[in-house]
Amino acid sequence: MNYKIKYLKYKNKYLSLQNQIGGVIPDYISNLPDELKINILLYLPLEKLKQVRQVNKYYKNFIDENRLLENKKQIILNNIIKKIGSNPIDIFNNTQIEINWTKQKLTNEEISELLLKFITNINPEIDKKIILQYENNKICELYYEKKFYKLFFKNININYDIVRAIASILQINLPIRLKSLELNENNINNYDLKVLTEALKINRTLILLDLDNNNIGDEGAKILAEALKQNSILENLYINRNNIGNEGAIELAIALRQNLKLKKLYINRNKIGGKGAKALAIALTKSKNIETLGLGTEIDDYGIQKLTEALTIIGNHNKKVYYNNLQRYKLSELFIEANNITDNAIQILNKFLEKEMPIYILQLWKNGELLINKENDELDYLTDDDPFDFY
Repeated sequence: MNYKIKYLKYKNKYLSLQNQIGGVIPDYISNLPDELKINILLYLPLEKLKQVRQVNKYYKNFIDENRLLENKKQIILNNIIKKIGSNPIDIFNNTQIEINWTKQKLTNEEISELLLKFITNINPEIDKKIILQYENNKICELYYEKKFYKLFFKNININYDIVRAIASILQINLPIRLKSLELNENNINNYDLKVLTEALKINRTLILLDLDNNNIGDEGAKILAEALKQNSILENLYINRNNIGNEGAIELAIALRQNLKLKKLYINRNKIGGKGAKALAIALTKSKNIETLGLGTEIDDYGIQKLTEALTIIGNHNKKVYYNNLQRYKLSELFIEANNITDNAIQILNKFLEKEMPIYILQLWKNGELLINKENDELDYLTDDDPFDFY
């Protein structure tokens, strides 16, 4: 049983009772002086007394849980010190740290604790880099540079311990800022994704999240969409090759209409068809902050039609900006993978783009072949430089 949740659930009732008797309710009413005990018993009905005892019980167990957790962390730290030969805090004084995960036989639990120790002991004035190796392959890098840092995991099956550590890092309030989190090719399941997105809802630093190649599907897209509705910091989201279909695309499109910060969304190499393309096209006309959208790959003629209609709306609106003091659409790049389109749809889109090119660049791909590659050099000022200069 998680007594922390139980305690927090009853905490408001506990505080309410405190206010009613004008002071703190002691842990054990039976230990009070008789006079005070009688006064409280007379004042509080039996039901409220039961609540007091229940809250006190949960609070005591909550404290005990915390004590056990701290003891467990100390045991883990002692194991790390034995395996790597010194205290991690001493190692972190070096500007570059390399730890071989398998050679030193560190468990996932120990790796997660090591990451947390690294984050919480960073000196904001010193640039650092930590590399974790797994079977001689570099699988994790954490760069700390210029008061912000990037965490990168690739091609391992991240388990719950590491997910929990990453979620904790997302919630830590430090003078340094985690700005980029890359978790591509890690077979992240939706339970782990839920843990990460709960942290993402309250994170105030992360601007790039890369979840490519994790097979999260429509259910995972829904989880991300809910986080996007509450997050006002994330600017770049990569979810290519994740088996996302129309249902997931529709949920993401709804989120885009509420999110006022996301600039770049890449959902290429998925199973998005005409219905998903339509939902995202509508989102483009409702959200003026989106700069780049990549989507695919099962888009058909209907999807191309809806995307073309969205481009028309964006183009017509942006023409009026200078004369009517309006906010312009920032869309500058559109990358479409449409494996189910016909030659007729390609011709219609080409004709439209020859007549009007409302964005900086548009690419249309079919089965890996680039069919349309149009640029409007007059709008190249709309594109932003990569926010990270240390890749």
